[in-house]
Amino acid sequence: MPYSLKKWFFVIIKANAIAPPPPGGGNKSPNRPHPGKGMEAQHWLFNEVKKWCQDRDLPTPFEEQEKEDITIPLNPSIIIEVKRIKGATVFWSQRQIEKAFLYKKEGYPQKYTIALINPNSGTNEVYWVINPLSQLQFVDGRKIQWSWLKQTGKNYDLGSWDQPETPPQKIADRYSAVIPLDTD
Repeated sequence: MPYSLKKWFFVIIKANAIAPPPPGGGNKSPNRPHPGKGMEAQHWLFNEVKKWCQDRDLPTPFEEQEKEDITIPLNPSIIIEVKRIKGATVFWSQRQIEKAFLYKKEGYPQKYTIALINPNSGTNEVYWVINPLSQLQFVDGRKIQWSWLKQTGKNYDLGSWDQPETPPQKIADRYSAVIPLDTD
């Protein structure tokens, strides 16, 4: 069964209101399916988190700091990974999963969070996944997606469409967890 937003997510933010980020910048990868929309959602949430921090005399957060989407510089920092969820699937990269495991190993699993932003009829709904390693581990239908860096091959011979080389044979260099969502 996909991860149910209604069952698991307990902090919902609509429009321009902001609740506190969960206790506890982004990779502009060419592999993002819709980087423009995702960055727009991330920037919106960053501005909301920034206002929230200012209202509470907390340190000013950073956006896109060392490949983290949003970082609130406390000790340890709070990392907010932002995902735009117009569809019914979340992609969680190997680097992001490893970062969550690092925080868990250091005893701060709730300081690495995921904010799922659903742009819904002109408003943004934010669903906080406070401890993604724990909350997402029992999602039925999770799978792994292997990826390879793009590799440019040899040029075609002038006037020919004959394949200029054999396809490369190499192992994958990274992966993402593919997590289905139930938005009903």
